[in-house]
Amino acid sequence: LDRISYLLGSGNTAILIDPVLPVGPFLAAAKRHDWTIRGILLTHLPNEFIAGHQDGARQTGARVFVPAKASAGFPHRAVTEATTIRVGKVQLHFLETPGQSEDGISAIVYGGNKSVIPRLIFSRASSQDVLSWSERGPPAM
Repeated sequence: LDRISYLLGSGNTAILIDPVLPVGPFLAAAKRHDWTIRGILLTHLPNEFIAGHQDGARQTGARVFVPAKASAGFPHRAVTEATTIRVGKVQLHFLETPGQSEDGISAIVYGGNKSVIPRLIFSRASSQDVLSWSERGPPAM
């Protein structure tokens, strides 16, 4: 289960990104910071780890966000490059970043209402992605 998960919070809300099981530690961390988890984002449909998105959604009532190119068989909102998700004072914008799977996306985090400089990027790039980029070039920005 070699997977990295993230909990991004701002104000009193948070989004859980690529959660693994169990989700209890994420819920505890959100509680310590007085964050309510409003969203759960999968940067791709996992086949290499056991995702905690459904368990997290069940326990928090959060909406699950999945790349539009993914064939998700569970309730979700499709994410495209035109999607923006607000988490407190930050905004997540998306970039399609296929590689290991064709449905991959990266989340680009901007802070504040007038920010034009990204603060953080959550990417699922792997060594397999880098190898495929060497053959066809990196994704267009």
